[in-house]
Amino acid sequence: MALVSIEDIAPNIRLGIWRIEETVDELLAYDARLSKVMPYLTAYHHRERLREKLAVYELVFILTGGTVMEIKHRQNGKPYLEGWNISISDTKGYAAVVVSKEKKVAVDIEYFSDRVSRIVRKFIRSDEYAATIEAQLINWSAKETTYKYFSEQNLQYFEMRLQVFQENCLGSVVVENLKMKGKTLCVHYRINDVFVLTYAYDESTHHLSVE
Repeated sequence: MALVSIEDIAPNIRLGIWRIEETVDELLAYDARLSKVMPYLTAYHHRERLREKLAVYELVFILTGGTVMEIKHRQNGKPYLEGWNISISDTKGYAAVVVSKEKKVAVDIEYFSDRVSRIVRKFIRSDEYAATIEAQLINWSAKETTYKYFSEQNLQYFEMRLQVFQENCLGSVVVENLKMKGKTLCVHYRINDVFVLTYAYDESTHHLSVE
């Protein structure tokens, strides 16, 4: 099956990436636990969306140790999993999930495309670095991750500002939350010729209770 990676990105924080190649039937045959979550997925009539959700559940099983639980959503759309802080993202052919029992987390994955160049003015400020397609993708994905991290604030693109960063295949960028003076978030990124992945987590030393 198309598990790309499972890793501990920090103590008690796990990240998984799945390349979605399987059909719905192949996923169901691969792991019997997925049949048990089908009652939670009745709203997904399109087979493409259904297989994306099944791939996400398979990642959740692996990351959390295999307990079958329903992924619910709060009013603002943020996913909720009992006993865990969780963030989920999917894009063309890939899904990413990050979980932690102790820390607030956020993740985003976007497939690599030059389509972002056509909408730069919609999400990149004039005082942000956006010289290349890679930089534009990092900007977009980092802001999606920041939006999720501060989900209760409903941040708009121009209410977030990326500080100048060194563009590499992996690295990090500091994103300013302009709704909160002096508030920043360190967003880690990875980019290749297939996708850009960004994630963030509470890097303070104190522990958070699960939301």
